Amino acid sequence: MLLKRLGGRGGALAATFVFFAVGALGMTPFALGAGPVHPAYLLFALPSAAIYTVAFLCYVSALREGEVSVIGPLGSANAVFVVLMAAAVHGEGLTLPKAGGTLLIVGGAAALQAGPRMVGGLRRLLGDRPARRMLAYALLLALTRMLDKAGAGQAPAVIYAWTVFIAIAGLLAFELARRGRLREVVDCVAGAPLAALGAGLCNGGSFLLLVVALARLPVSQAEPLTALSLLVTAALARLWLGEPLRARWLPTLAVVAGSWLLLGGGGV
Repeated sequence: MLLKRLGGRGGALAATFVFFAVGALGMTPFALGAGPVHPAYLLFALPSAAIYTVAFLCYVSALREGEVSVIGPLGSANAVFVVLMAAAVHGEGLTLPKAGGTLLIVGGAAALQAGPRMVGGLRRLLGDRPARRMLAYALLLALTRMLDKAGAGQAPAVIYAWTVFIAIAGLLAFELARRGRLREVVDCVAGAPLAALGAGLCNGGSFLLLVVALARLPVSQAEPLTALSLLVTAALARLWLGEPLRARWLPTLAVVAGSWLLLGGGGV
């Protein structure tokens, strides 16, 4: 919600830069105090940042050209890609409860975002360019999770997360400079300073916690569970924006049931 407000004060590219740059600044004191670290982690952190930047550009492009209610839910497909890649790359088992839990979470998350228009979005999937870009975003995001999982144990979590954010901000700053649009960053921050601070710190904190989780959990568990944030989003949308929740109870139950299976409730 903070990012949506921030994006309304400037261009999407500038808002994205602020989103990551503020997050990086917030982690800087903790990263500097984490002590020396072997540079081997950069072999994972820097490629992850580069792929994530391309992924987010696909995401912004898809949302700009397509209908959010139709293509937005497709971003949840990254959890399916993560589970399949984790089985192939990291040797994580693909059990029936894990597969069922992932599908419940992805389906529930998609329904929470799309509501009654989800079916129409699926029908348009193959012929819709923004939808294909959203799927590209989901696939690229899954690739970053493979790198993040491998790199999470190579350095303290705060250093790894800080490095990824610094690299993403640097790439976005280069693109803004190339387009002659650096001024938009100033306009973005000046127009909504509290939103810039809040969105950036939330972004940095959430990614840091994800890196911590990746160091302790299989990536095929950690990534699908991020869909639980949609439950918080739905609750906040009801409280702050007055959006109805009556039609969302079934998708919510699907996400909760999928999480239960994924965390071992199915006897894995």
